[in-house]
Amino acid sequence: MGEISFVELPEEDDCFNIGDRLGEIEAEESTVDIYSPISGTVSAVNESLADSPDLINDSPEDKGWICRMTDFDPTDLDDLMDEDAYMEYVESLE
Repeated sequence: MGEISFVELPEEDDCFNIGDRLGEIEAEESTVDIYSPISGTVSAVNESLADSPDLINDSPEDKGWICRMTDFDPTDLDDLMDEDAYMEYVESLE
């Protein structure tokens, strides 16, 4: 996607189902929607992304998180990729 210039975040206490649109990421090469990987309620959003959206590229697992969710079914996590599977998937796209 290139350098990220803007992130549209969900609101705290918003409820989402798997596949619902959470927000949007704008970058130099494209704009993409962010979809919820699980069903639940947004308990926190990363307000740091408003001023520093590039944190998603620079520190996606630490400072670049988008939102935290509660009230979800833990079995929803069973269908998500782990880091190795995700890296394999990304490499297959190249």
